[in-house]
Amino acid sequence: MNELLSTGLWPRIKELAKTAEKKSAAIAYVTDDRYVKFKEGDVLITDASDHAIKSGQTSAAVLKAALKRNAQIASISGLHAKVYVFDRCAIIGSANLSKESQRRTEAAMLTDQPTVVSSARLLIERLRTDGEV
Repeated sequence: MNELLSTGLWPRIKELAKTAEKKSAAIAYVTDDRYVKFKEGDVLITDASDHAIKSGQTSAAVLKAALKRNAQIASISGLHAKVYVFDRCAIIGSANLSKESQRRTEAAMLTDQPTVVSSARLLIERLRTDGEV
């Protein structure tokens, strides 16, 4: 399956996240967890730098809630990636996990191609290793 998503992006992300046993993502800015709630066993890489938090690009409250649910979170200042992995599929595109992004016209590729999903998972793992906890 390869789908280019735009208008249906957020409902699809919500559906995949809700049914996924494991979620991992490298998302530059996170201000809203209505569509994806990270919990135990999940990994989130984001820009949680002082600048991103102070400017409102990333929400400390959303990250604290994910930490309370025992998600693994790492920060990389200047991160610009938008990669989601839900079990055996990946979404790669332009969408931050933010209210602002939900108001914009975003585009993303949804795929279940094993090599792409594996590469996305490896990218997130490498970023987790490189990031600050």
